[in-house]
Amino acid sequence: MLYEGALAYFNVAQKKDGNLIARLLKYNGDPKSSPPAEFHLHKEGRHWVDNNKAADLADEIGYAIELQKRNLKEPVYDWRSSARANGK
Repeated sequence: MLYEGALAYFNVAQKKDGNLIARLLKYNGDPKSSPPAEFHLHKEGRHWVDNNKAADLADEIGYAIELQKRNLKEPVYDWRSSARANGK
């Protein structure tokens, strides 16, 4: 992702509660304007929200996840879908 005009690389993982956690792997910009090292995000309605550290970044990462979902044509990071599929 682009953050403050420089590339930022994140690892995004799903937590047990279904929310996501994004961790900064590498930032190619000025260290003084670096994105948060870690933040939690989840979807509310049409928007992705975080724990008040990086609202725009949460929306961008969420959008990337949604694009990945469409390309794979299967659920990604949706624990509710997998629970329904398994009869729970």
